[in-house]
Amino acid sequence: MSAVWRLLVDGPGPPDWNMAVDKALLDCALETGVAAMPTLRLYWWCPPALSLGANQRAADTVDWEALRDDGYDVVRRPTGGRAILHAEELTYSVIAPAPAGGVLGAYRWLAAGLQEGLARAGIRLELERGRRGQQSRRIDNLATTPQTSYPCFMAAGRYELVTGGRKVVGSAQCRRRGWLMQHGSILLGPEHLRLPRYLKGVDVEAETGKMARATIDCSTLLGRRIEAAALVYPFVDGFARALDIRFEESELKVGERDKAERLRLEQFGNEAWIRYGPGVHAPGAFTDG
Repeated sequence: MSAVWRLLVDGPGPPDWNMAVDKALLDCALETGVAAMPTLRLYWWCPPALSLGANQRAADTVDWEALRDDGYDVVRRPTGGRAILHAEELTYSVIAPAPAGGVLGAYRWLAAGLQEGLARAGIRLELERGRRGQQSRRIDNLATTPQTSYPCFMAAGRYELVTGGRKVVGSAQCRRRGWLMQHGSILLGPEHLRLPRYLKGVDVEAETGKMARATIDCSTLLGRRIEAAALVYPFVDGFARALDIRFEESELKVGERDKAERLRLEQFGNEAWIRYGPGVHAPGAFTDG
């Protein structure tokens, strides 16, 4: 019998709300326990935003003024890793009991769903099977070692999706008390290549070139423009088939929405927390945990 999961298709949302909801879903699943239903959530970003890893030191490495001059926002993720520019993408998040096989086992399990979901839209990708060290640097339990300022999309980790060695989907995962929350970016256009412009102390031209050689987007692969909304239901269908899931489309519960609003106020929309991260005692900063 197919497993039953909840499907949340949230569409465009503000960056602080997007990250607050992902963390609220994990927190509420932990509070509910075995009765909680696994969830796939799909959304995108309005306005586009640079997101920082949970513990990334970024107060002096991000060009905040340049971002805001160009109309981009800044947010800090509840997962680890390095800076990502969320623009022209479909973002997914999965909140589910962690399967056997540890962190990489969970990546491989979900990669099968991601791969088939994109194949249903005509985007055929392979799994990256090397580079063990790359993957471990992007996985945390909300309390990892600070990362550098260099972009996450510079190299594919194990069980991420690539074509011709070029990365199309980048993901990060956190795990708590037997549950995981994994979210990631499915590149739909080339806008992510603007990221080096917003990082201080990097050679913008060189880093942009490296990212262009390391990544490719779905629209380029298809030879036509594809929007996030058009990808949603082919992706959901393939994801369900690959993992033997039956989805029930739903909305946030009242408790989840209330928790997300609190997290948005205290963390993901708190400028000091965004700049300095959890556990850093800057004026006005919020300390996680």
